[in-house]
Amino acid sequence: GRLRLYDPNHGALNALRGSNIEVMLGLPNSDVKHIASGIEHANWWVQKNVKDFWPDVKIKYIAVGNEISP
Repeated sequence: GRLRLYDPNHGALNALRGSNIEVMLGLPNSDVKHIASGIEHANWWVQKNVKDFWPDVKIKYIAVGNEISP
């Protein structure tokens, strides 16, 4: 009943529509700096990768970063 996507893969998100599977959606390290640079960038990311799929996809969490950087 649960799944983690390490990046917002739209093909996978579309496949999950109506599945009732809870999703932890990852914001990859490569996108963190861009998202942190301004609220407009963060709003754009959320619109494109969360709101465009909600409520058909049960996105329960957003995980920021996908690996430890030294």
